[in-house]
Amino acid sequence: MINFDWTSRRAFLLYGGVLVVILLFVFAYLTFIAPMNAKLETVQKQLEMEKKLLSAVEKKQPEEINPDIQSSRGLQQRVPVAPLSDQLLLSFERAEVLSDTTILTMTFGDETLDPENLSVIELEAEGEQEQQGQQSIEDGETGSNDETENIDPAQPEDKSSLPQGINRIKVNMSVRTSSYENMHAFISTLENNERILKVDNISFSGKHELDEMSEDDKKELLFTIQISAFYVTGLDELKDELPYVQYPEGADKENPFYQEEENEEKNDQQ
Repeated sequence: MINFDWTSRRAFLLYGGVLVVILLFVFAYLTFIAPMNAKLETVQKQLEMEKKLLSAVEKKQPEEINPDIQSSRGLQQRVPVAPLSDQLLLSFERAEVLSDTTILTMTFGDETLDPENLSVIELEAEGEQEQQGQQSIEDGETGSNDETENIDPAQPEDKSSLPQGINRIKVNMSVRTSSYENMHAFISTLENNERILKVDNISFSGKHELDEMSEDDKKELLFTIQISAFYVTGLDELKDELPYVQYPEGADKENPFYQEEENEEKNDQQ
């Protein structure tokens, strides 16, 4: 009996010790090891996120090496470093089509603005000095029934000096349209152009009295307008960033004039 009790007791103590060791290991794992593993996983995820952010930043850096050159593209849409008169013609043609008007004549002039003797406010007022006046309507004593109006933009309050190298292109146009609304649409289209276009002055002739007008005159309104566009000189290194316009392809005609008589003769011969 004594030997049996001692053997049983030793086995109980052995099993109990093993159980205590297992419990201590589980307690230590849950208390120390498991939180450390969770923290390690969190740190690893943060490290992967930081690596992704760093990679994204490194990809963007080459695009930001020359921010001035990139910004010049947008600025040259407003004020280019070359006259780009051909693009001006496209803008005028677009305004002509959208407003249902017809440009009869067009003259160009180019001048360099002196920033020392010409401020922004003087530039705005120069157009008024050329066409200064108020609405004038000739009465019956002059024997004419035409009315002429001069519309000049208001002077701005900005008196800052102009930068160096500013040139101005003056464009004088004679335009025919059928209504005041179309004339207004023509001017609005020019003023909303992406390139800066300043309306210097406008003058137009009103319609005759209805009882003295022919049917053609009733549908016609003539006006002249002076437009100024600007460009900067001395920045030849930025000419590669000039605005690009895709022009329509030519018709490959040997003779640009349409010759109706020749076409009729060819048709008769066939």
